[in-house]
Amino acid sequence: MLCRDGKILVRLEDDAPDVTWEKGQLVLGSARWNCSHNVLKPEAQSIYARVADVRRPKDRVVELHTTHAGSVTDCLMFIKRNSGKNI
Repeated sequence: MLCRDGKILVRLEDDAPDVTWEKGQLVLGSARWNCSHNVLKPEAQSIYARVADVRRPKDRVVELHTTHAGSVTDCLMFIKRNSGKNI
């Protein structure tokens, strides 16, 4: 995984299931990714963004184009944890 210019790039393992990200979903990530992609707290090494578009430039590579996530007050949230690797 790599963050760059409003995009989160994800490389999938060969045996990994395909992605299910959709436009409008929130993407959250911890400091483990060494990725400053948090509009609400830019100094934090974390991810907090909303998916604007999902693209597949190459086989096994996903580009999540992101936008400002805003604050979350009332919502129904499902968490799917994946402990991937940095690329």
